[in-house]
Order: sequence, then C-alpha cells, then structure tokens
Amino acid sequence: MRYRLIISVAVLSALAFVLIQCPKWAIDHIESKYSVQIGDWSVSTRELVLHNVNFDKGWAAGSLAQVAVGLDSSVEIRGGTVKVDLTQRPDEGGFEGGPSQKLGRIQLDTLTVHHGIAGALVQEVTVSQGQICFRTGQVDLRLESLPTSRLALRDGCASKTEGSLSWVELEVDVPKGIVPEVWGLHSIDLHRVEYDVRDRVIKAEETWVKNPLSDEDQPLVYLEHSSISDGGDGALLVGASKVQVNHPWVARTAVVWDHLNVVLPVEALLDRRADDLTLVTLGDATLRVRTDLRWVEGTESCGDWIRSLPSPHSAALNEAEALFSGNFSFEVSTEPTPKISIKNDCKFDCRAPLIQDLKKRFEYQVYGTKGMYTRTSGPGSSGWAPLGTLPPHVGDAFISLEDPSFRRNKGILVQSLNVAMEQNLDKGYFFRGGSTITQQLAKNLWLNRDRTIGRKVEEAFLTLALESCLTKDEILELYLNVVEYGPDLYGIGPASRHYFGKDPDYLTLDQSYYLASLMPAPRKAVAPDAGGMRRAHRIMEILSTQGRLPEEFELPPEASLEGWVLSR
Repeated sequence: MRYRLIISVAVLSALAFVLIQCPKWAIDHIESKYSVQIGDWSVSTRELVLHNVNFDKGWAAGSLAQVAVGLDSSVEIRGGTVKVDLTQRPDEGGFEGGPSQKLGRIQLDTLTVHHGIAGALVQEVTVSQGQICFRTGQVDLRLESLPTSRLALRDGCASKTEGSLSWVELEVDVPKGIVPEVWGLHSIDLHRVEYDVRDRVIKAEETWVKNPLSDEDQPLVYLEHSSISDGGDGALLVGASKVQVNHPWVARTAVVWDHLNVVLPVEALLDRRADDLTLVTLGDATLRVRTDLRWVEGTESCGDWIRSLPSPHSAALNEAEALFSGNFSFEVSTEPTPKISIKNDCKFDCRAPLIQDLKKRFEYQVYGTKGMYTRTSGPGSSGWAPLGTLPPHVGDAFISLEDPSFRRNKGILVQSLNVAMEQNLDKGYFFRGGSTITQQLAKNLWLNRDRTIGRKVEEAFLTLALESCLTKDEILELYLNVVEYGPDLYGIGPASRHYFGKDPDYLTLDQSYYLASLMPAPRKAVAPDAGGMRRAHRIMEILSTQGRLPEEFELPPEASLEGWVLSR
C-alpha cells in the first residue's frame, strides 16, 4: 500500500512537471526557431496563448498582443501592430521556416505597408478565410514631380480567392497645382468601390469631386457608375454613365452630360511636364487635352458640338441643334499666356422659325425691375425703329463703342475673347465677356445674362446662326430695337422718347453716343444731364483722336444741354 502511494505521488509529480515544463519548452522552441520574443504565456485545456509577441524580420516587424495555438495546431492572432516594407522583402517571400500550422483568424489594431511610391496605414484589420478587411485606412502616393496625394479608405476588403478589392468609401486629397486654381479642387470621394485585380478595373457607384465650398448635396463634379481600366499602350480608360458639374464658371445651376470617356496616358498623370495627349469624349464630341500647357483643342461638326453640350440648355439651342452644317474647331491654352483660336464654316438653315420669326412681330423675354416679362418687338410692333429711318450716325455710334469691327467680323471676335479670358483668369471670376454686337443680340433674344462658359458657348452657336442668315444691317436693326437702355426700357424708339422727348429719327450725334455709352451697364442709366453730356463729348473726342469717328461728323463745340429733354 505504501509503495502504491509512493508510486502515485511520483507519477503525479512527474505529470505536474511535464504540464508545467511543456509549454515552456514549446515557447523556447518557438522563440529559437522563429526569431521572436514572447513576453508571457498562458495555457488552458483548449489552447496555448502567447502574450506580447515581438518579431523583426527586416522587411516585416511588429508587436502582437496575443497569439493563440489550438489543440488542432491552428493559430490565431488577436490584436497588435505590424509594419511591412515590401520593397525589402526577400525574393523567396514569406517567413523562412514559417509555421506549418494552419493560420486562422487574424485581428490587428494597425497594419502599415510600404511599397514603391505608396505607403498605407489601415486600422481594425481582420484576416479570415482568404479575405482581409479593415475599418479605416490611408494611403500616401508619392509621384515624381507631383506633391504627395493622400487616399482615405473606409470599410474595405480584399479577397485573394476572388481577386478583388472593395471599399465603401475612398477619398483622395488633391494637392495644389494638379488642376487650375480657378476650379478650387480639394478632394475626390468614391463610394461603393470595387477593384478587380485580374482585369485591373476599378468601379465606383458614385464619385464626388469636391472643393472647399462644396456642400454635401452639391459636389463640384458628380459621376455615376464610373470606372477606370487599363487601356493598353500606357493609358488608362476612365468612363462614367452620367456627369454632373456644379461650378459658377460653367453654369449657375448644375449641368449634366449623359456619358464621359477619357483616354488618359499614365505618363501625363505621373508627370505634369509630359506632352502626352489626353482624349476626353463628352457626348458626341472629343476634346484633346495637354495638361502641361493647360491646353485643349477640338474639331467636330457644328451639330455634334451642340448635341454634346450638357443639359439643360436654352430652347433656342434645342431648336437649332439639327439645323447646322459645317465644322467648328477651337483651341484654348492658358500657359504661357491665355490664348483662344477659332475656325468654323458653320451654316444654319435659314428657313427655320428661329430666324424667320425675327422678320415679323415676335416675343422675347426681358428683365424688368420686378422680374422677367414678355416684350413684343419686330417690324410693325409699337416702338419699332427701322434702320433706314435712323440717321447713319446712330448705328455708327453703337458700332464705334460696342464693336468697331462689326462690318468686317463674322460675329465672334477672337481678339476680344483673348483679352476677356486673360482678365477673367487674372481676377478669378467672369469680369468681361468680349461680346460682339451679334453676340449681344443673341443673348438678348434667347439667353439669360449669366456670365458663364455655358452661356457663352450657347451664345457662340446662336451668333453663327444669325450671321449665316441675316445681313449686317438686319442684325444692327434688331440689336438697336431689342437691347436694354435702362430699367424697364427696351428698344431705341422708347429710349429716345424717354431720354430726349423725340423719335429716334431725329437723334443728334452726341445723343446717339450718349445712348451707346449706356450699353455696358444700362441698369445704372440715369437721365442725361450736363455730366452725361460731357461724358459723351469726351468719348467722341477719344474716338476722333483714334480716327474712329467718321470724318463728316463734327464734334459739338462744347458740352451743352441744348436739344436734350431730362426724363422724369
């Protein structure tokens, strides 16, 4: 009996020794074989748990909160941080002599990865069943000759088996200098993003391009169902089923294109100095862009250009869309100096009601002090002044001040557009339009007064329609009879009677120049007085000195109110 007790005690002691020493032997073996340091350990009937496991393989290092080894040799990692530099990773990859156990679920507080031009930091990482997911993260891209770009990620996953990556949200901070400052571009947000690794295609349900003034509902640019794919020959293909732009330079309200396609050379993306062409297709028109020169060029049929304009646009342009023939080409650059060039042979179908209605009584919308209202004009309407009944100096006064090359130009004066663009870019807003008399007529007949690129483009094509079908005298006659001369005052007939108490047939030279001088800001017009007379006189003196006043006209000897009736 005594011997049995002694043997039992000996066996139990040996078993206790083994239970105590086995994990210690295992830990010593793990530290030696895998070059790790284990801070502490604990054991249960189900697993061996290693605490505060530190490792440094050169290209990978970290501190793991817990590593659990199960009875089935499975391994789980529970918390910790890991840093990986893939540029330093050995060619054979992996941990030499790595564990043969099957790796189960991995949870990390943070994972930092560096590879070439990119560095990534992701948080709340989970690896399970061939999928890596994270809660938040950021990626820094360091591209040659460009400032560092930062990408913010949220709720992303990568699947090794499916070969795909996905994010709920991807935000890209755009550094200054990438795009013209006038756009104020700040960040790009992609929502519900998927990346197919095998086909190398990125898809996003929604893309929001923001600037500092964008609100949650009105981004600078909104793309629907956009994609980026490998186009071959060193180019990326960018597409979207819908493009919405909200920028005060484009239009006062949001404008929409039905689809967008871009062929973007990677070299142009990586190096702003690259001279590769980027092709941008909006609707039926394709633009050629060089980012290094801030240069854009396009050549299409006149009809294709109009069909490619975003919606909404004016009813007049809708009517004109299918009635143009010929081609229109343009070139715009802002560096080293702003420059515009235009060539076109656009012709309009002059049988269209858009033109024929102007040869009889017609109605158009005008701006009143209490809002928009409809005004009647045209031959035979009340207050209409036929050009043939007016003294020649009336038309000459308006031509001298508003459009000196009116008789020679084709409705669009490129030199004026160049000056206007340079001043607008310098001021950072639309300060000057550079419009000819025909352009002003098109605006007054059919368009709003918004100082935007969208309105100027519509104005250009409607100007070409007018120039295609009307003589210069017909254009001038319409212009004098429809433009604004003061608050709620339209047409030279009503203006002449309002300011001078006479029909326009009897306007004197200085009175004609006074009326013409109101054109830049008719809403600010005041009744003619001695100061107004002196201003008109000074204008005529300048024009005479420049040789722009007809020789047969003599300047009044001095400022006088004779023949002027002050309106009340």
